[in-house]
Amino acid sequence: MERLAVIGDPVGHSLSPHIHMTWIDGLGLDASYESIRVPAGDTAAALQDFARDGFRGLNVTLPHKQAVLGAVSEASPGVQKIGAANTLSRLPDGSWRADNTDAPGLMSALERVGEGVVEG
Repeated sequence: MERLAVIGDPVGHSLSPHIHMTWIDGLGLDASYESIRVPAGDTAAALQDFARDGFRGLNVTLPHKQAVLGAVSEASPGVQKIGAANTLSRLPDGSWRADNTDAPGLMSALERVGEGVVEG
């Protein structure tokens, strides 16, 4: 079973587990999606634990969007430019890759409502 989670502090209010499990179940995937509180300051140790425990990917929320960057081995160009990540995926060697889907999602939404492209 593939393990996925959203991490943050606080994180108990997140609707992500319900939303993602609806998709996972609907697609018939063998996966779980959890909500896990990681206290500020424990980010690097938690990522090591998640890797050891076989987690395949993580969504990252406050206060960890910047803190995870010190514990990843790869960062997408967007993460490098923005300085924050909201998505981590495991690489074949067991390390983490950081991505940011917040900015592209916002840009896409602005384009759909006719607000044009924001240059960065």
